[in-house]
Amino acid sequence: PNFSGHWKLDTKESKNIFPTSFLLDVDQRGDIITLTTTALYYRFIHHRELKTTKTLVIGGEPVASLEERTRRMGHQAAWSDSISTRALWHEDGERLVFDTEVTVETSQGTAPVSSRSTFRLADGGMTLIVEEWRSSRDGNDPATVFVYRKVL
Repeated sequence: PNFSGHWKLDTKESKNIFPTSFLLDVDQRGDIITLTTTALYYRFIHHRELKTTKTLVIGGEPVASLEERTRRMGHQAAWSDSISTRALWHEDGERLVFDTEVTVETSQGTAPVSSRSTFRLADGGMTLIVEEWRSSRDGNDPATVFVYRKVL
């Protein structure tokens, strides 16, 4: 599957999300995929926007980045500048998996945290479902589910 497109978060269908608006732009060309996320938070008079971009080779080496959901919009409890993500195909060939390793800094010190996100398409390619599991949470259910609708 090709996940390319401009995707807008469906907040009513998503679970355990924080930004009031979240956009995802995906540019996938063969095994090279670029993800650009834009989070908008409307709590203050002016819009707050945080945009991040990273390019990965699916099946390639992990890619380091400076900003990710651990500090999305500055409202999460931890901070990190040591984030690396690797993209690979799930064994079913239909889902794309992103494994992320992070060392987070909190007021109690530092701790390693990992997360696994899976991308899958639904509704004939018009819906993108991103499920995220975190090492800091027990259980088989994803900690967060982002449901995006393709913007044409």
